[in-house]
Amino acid sequence: MRPADTWKDYELLDATDGNRLERWGETILIRPDPQVVWKTPKQSPLWAKADAVYHRSNQGGGEWEYKRRLPEKWKISCGEGEDKLTLIVSPTGFKHTGVFPEQAVNWAWYAQKIRAAGRPVKVLNLFGYTGGATLACAAAGATVCHVDASKGIVAWGKDNAVASGLTDKPIRWLVDDCAKFVAREKRRGNTYDGIIMDPPSYGRGPGGEIWKLEDCIYDLISQCEEVLSDKPLFFAVNSYTTGLSPAVMEYMLKTTLVPRFGGETSCDEIGLPVLMRPSYVLGGQNMIVAYTKADVIEYMGVITEHVDMDHPVLLDKYIMGTECEVDAICDGENFLIPGIMEQVERTGVHSGDSICVYPAQHLTQAEIDTMVDYTGRFARELHVTGLVNVQYAVSNGKVYVIEVNPRSSRTVPYISKVTGVPMVDLAVRCCLGEKLADMGYGTGLHPNAPYVAVKVPVFSFEKLHGVDTQFGPEMKSTGEVLGIAPNYHDALLKGLIGAGYTFKTPGPASCCIFTVKDSDKPEFVDIAWKLKSMGYKLYGTSGTCAWLNKHMVPCNEVRPMSGESPNIVDLLQSGLVDYVFSTSAKGRDPKRDSVRLRRKAVELSIPCITAVDTANALVNCLRSDHSMKDIPLVDIATLYHKK
Repeated sequence: MRPADTWKDYELLDATDGNRLERWGETILIRPDPQVVWKTPKQSPLWAKADAVYHRSNQGGGEWEYKRRLPEKWKISCGEGEDKLTLIVSPTGFKHTGVFPEQAVNWAWYAQKIRAAGRPVKVLNLFGYTGGATLACAAAGATVCHVDASKGIVAWGKDNAVASGLTDKPIRWLVDDCAKFVAREKRRGNTYDGIIMDPPSYGRGPGGEIWKLEDCIYDLISQCEEVLSDKPLFFAVNSYTTGLSPAVMEYMLKTTLVPRFGGETSCDEIGLPVLMRPSYVLGGQNMIVAYTKADVIEYMGVITEHVDMDHPVLLDKYIMGTECEVDAICDGENFLIPGIMEQVERTGVHSGDSICVYPAQHLTQAEIDTMVDYTGRFARELHVTGLVNVQYAVSNGKVYVIEVNPRSSRTVPYISKVTGVPMVDLAVRCCLGEKLADMGYGTGLHPNAPYVAVKVPVFSFEKLHGVDTQFGPEMKSTGEVLGIAPNYHDALLKGLIGAGYTFKTPGPASCCIFTVKDSDKPEFVDIAWKLKSMGYKLYGTSGTCAWLNKHMVPCNEVRPMSGESPNIVDLLQSGLVDYVFSTSAKGRDPKRDSVRLRRKAVELSIPCITAVDTANALVNCLRSDHSMKDIPLVDIATLYHKK
C-alpha cells in the first residue's frame, strides 16, 4: 500500500521505547504504542519539548500530563481539492485523539474506487469511529451508513462533517451495535456496494458483553457477506491487533467472499513504497522504488547481485511529489540562485532522465521561498565558497531536502545558459575573495527570464543491449537537448522534437499499445482517450485493456509476448504502432514480458514512454495545433544582456 503521506497537519516525528512522538498541527504529543518495541536512541530534540505526554497505568487506562495548557480540541487537515478533509482532534482519556492518521491511505483508496465506479454507490462503515472513512466516501459521491456503538463518537463524526463542509452529503449517522445492525439489515434486504470494518481489538458492551477480535471477526465477516450487493466494489477490514497477522485476515476474506463474488484479496502493512539503495551509489545505480513486499524481496536479490554486501542496503521513505533542483553560488556570506528548475516526472525518476523546466511552472510562492531560504542556510552553515547544489522534493505543500552537494553539478551549464548568469566564472571569483554584491548579478533568487527553457534527456538504448528502458532512480540518459520558447508548451514541443520524438498524424490503421501498472491506470484513462479522439486505434494487454474499456475508452486486447501468434510482437512488427506506453516495471529481470516489450520497441525505433508524466507531456503536445513552423526561432545569445 501507499504511505499515508497526504497530511499537512500530522507528522510522526520519532518512535522508540514504546512511545510515538507526533505533531498534530502545532501541538507535539507523546503517546504509547505497544508495537514500538525497539529502544533506539531518540533522534528528535522535540522529545523534550512535547506539549503533552500520555502515561499508561499498570491497572489499565492512563492519563495525560500537560506541559502547557492546550485547547480542548483543534482542527487538522488531510488531502487537498475534492479529497480534503478537516477533522477535529481532542486527546481522550484512553490515549487516542479521534483520528487514526495512517488510515488516510485507505480513505483515498475508497474514494478512488467510488469515483471510478461510474454508478451510484452505497457504503456501510462499521465501527465508524469519528467518521474519517465515512466523509472520504461521501465526498467521493457515495451514500454512506455510518454505525458506531458510542453516542459521543457518532456526535464527533457529525462535527467532523460540519468542519469538512459535508453536512449536505447523504450520510446516516447511527448509534448501534454493529453485529446486531448487520443482522437487521439482512432481514430488511438492504445491501451495500462497499463495506468498511475498522473493529477494535477488544471491547466491552453495556451488558458486560466482551468483544475480542480474534473470537468475533470471522462471524461478523460472514454476516456482512450477506448484505453485499451483487456487484460490490470493495470489502475492507483493518486490524490493529498482533493476535492476527495480515495473512490470516486476508485468508478469511478469501474464504468468505471470493467464492461468491470472485475478485482479488490482498493484505499488507501501511507504509510502502520505500526507496531501496546500497549505502554507496553513483548516479542512482541499483536504486529501486519498491511498492510491495514482493518487490522488496525481488529487488533485494537484484541489489545483492551487484553490490558488495559488506555494506548495508538502506530503505528510505519514498515521497511522491515534484522534484526540484537548485544550483547556487556562495561567497561565504551571501548567495545567488540563478533559477529554480522543476522536473516534469514525479519523484522516483533520476533528475538526469527527467524532463526539466526553467522557471518552475507549478510551485507556489511559499514553496519557492522555502527553497531559497533552505539553500541560503545550507550554504552559510556549510561555509561554502563557490558552488552548491541542492535537490528538493515538494509534496502536499511541504518541501523536503533530498541531498546537498557542495560542488558543481551537471545542471550548472544548463542553468547558466538559460539565465545568462555565468555560474562558474562567478564561483571562481568568490573563491579568489570577491563578493557577490560587487559582481552585478545581485543576491538571493535571480529574477526569472521572460521565456521558458525545457531540458529533454536523450538516450542511447539502441546501443546499450539488454538495458531496460524503464525510468527509475538509476540514471540512463547519455545526453540532453534544450527547447526555448515564450511559453512552456512551445518550449516542451521544441525539446521533445530535438530529443528525437516523432509527431505523426495518425493514419487509418495507426495504433498505440498500452501496458501500465495498476497504480497508473486511473491517470492513463485520460491519456488514452485523448489519443483515441485523435484517431488512434488502441491496444492493451489484458489488465490494461479491461480497465480502459471499463472506463469507456475503446481498447482491443493484444496477446502478450509469451502468447500464441498473432501477439504483441506481431503488432509491433506490423509498422502500424506509433507509440508504446509501458509502465509495468515488475523488477529488472530481462526475461519478463514488460522488459522484452520495451526492448523490442527500441529495436524497431518505436517511441516507448515509461512514465505517466512523460506520457501526459507528449500527448498534450500531440494534440496541440502548434508545429515547429509556428514557433519562432530563438537566438539564445540575445535573450539576456552581458554584464
